[in-house]
Amino acid sequence: MSLTEGWAVFVSAHESALNDLVTALTTARPHLLSYGSPAFTPVSTRFDTAMASIPFPGTGGIDWHVRFTTPHLDLYKQED
Repeated sequence: MSLTEGWAVFVSAHESALNDLVTALTTARPHLLSYGSPAFTPVSTRFDTAMASIPFPGTGGIDWHVRFTTPHLDLYKQED
């Protein structure tokens, strides 16, 4: 058997299964959906991820915080 032979792997997943996976992941790890600078999030916790302030000349940096909702994957256009 040659080491240059090709191999292929095919995977199939239903759209609702992927959405269930994303929902379970973001429910178990809510810090993946919430980020903030030290003024809003001094340390990373189970609920928030701390990141650096946005550097801006003449200031100590712009403080910020953003929180996302659980994403919903829509892989195929729905037919009317």
